[in-house]
Amino acid sequence: MKLKSITPTIIKIVAFAAVIGVLTYVIIAILQPSSDGPSSERSAVFSDASGLKPRDGVRLAGVKVGYVTAIDLNGPTAVVHFQLNDDITITSKTTAAVRYQNLLGQRYVELIGAAQGKTQGELTQVALDKTIPSFDVSTLFNGFKPVFDTLNADEINELQSNLLRVAQGDGRGISPVLKQIANITAYGNQRSEIITNIVTSLGQVSDQLEGRSAEMVELVDKLGSIVDAFSRVSDRLRESLREVNRSMSKTVLTGEQLESTYDQSFAAIYQRLAREPGELEGLLNGAVLLKPLMDSLTAATNSTPSEAQCSKGLLPLPDTAQIALMGQRLVVCK
Repeated sequence: MKLKSITPTIIKIVAFAAVIGVLTYVIIAILQPSSDGPSSERSAVFSDASGLKPRDGVRLAGVKVGYVTAIDLNGPTAVVHFQLNDDITITSKTTAAVRYQNLLGQRYVELIGAAQGKTQGELTQVALDKTIPSFDVSTLFNGFKPVFDTLNADEINELQSNLLRVAQGDGRGISPVLKQIANITAYGNQRSEIITNIVTSLGQVSDQLEGRSAEMVELVDKLGSIVDAFSRVSDRLRESLREVNRSMSKTVLTGEQLESTYDQSFAAIYQRLAREPGELEGLLNGAVLLKPLMDSLTAATNSTPSEAQCSKGLLPLPDTAQIALMGQRLVVCK
């Protein structure tokens, strides 16, 4: 009787243990790095391999072709050892880069320019001058905090992903980044300082990458050209708009309104300049001409002929046709 009562319990325990065993095997199989076909050990020398760990993947064109086995320090450099499929060949044209796999910080090694199949000049190690080191993603994101403050969670993730794209050599992220930076318009006069901080952060990351991300350099150059041109002419533009206000206080559209329009239109101006940075200085220099233009209009208004200046007398106008320009009566000579 006692045996019969114990049997169901034993069966349940055995079944539970079997399920746990199968799940453990599946988890180990998933976590265990593997590569298709025979593989051999290769290595790459990095100036910085931060965040890279054994078992992290090695990829070629997005396809896993190996995995990291060990990381050794060699003076100021890190030697990353990895298993690589035998049908992938490292040559003098091969570059190795430490990439972010996701925003959680997991990394992998990307091989660029590796050959498929056996070729002459096969190497077993990627030299230091052919590698792109790891970088601190927090440095990349720090300058963008004011921009993040204007975005929702999904937009923040999108911007961070696009920034990683740019830093890691994918030029498709440049336009989305430039577009989302336009959200700094909410900060009014602080926007130039914010863009400068962004450029500084990007420059620091570019330094960490030792200038080997052409896309990062392109993004820094585009933002830098916008900041530089704005800084050269924005003070003159604002002073010009204030002068317009002082000299044209009776007009419907005052200088303050023009200046406000400049602030409110910054997003549209920025979007245009992000596409064509070379147009910036010409556009702003044109805006600076507002003051002399308004002065000319004022002079023309003040030079309206008086009755004494009309040698043949005034041209009579109907009472209902009296015309005023900027608060002054229009005088028409015969």
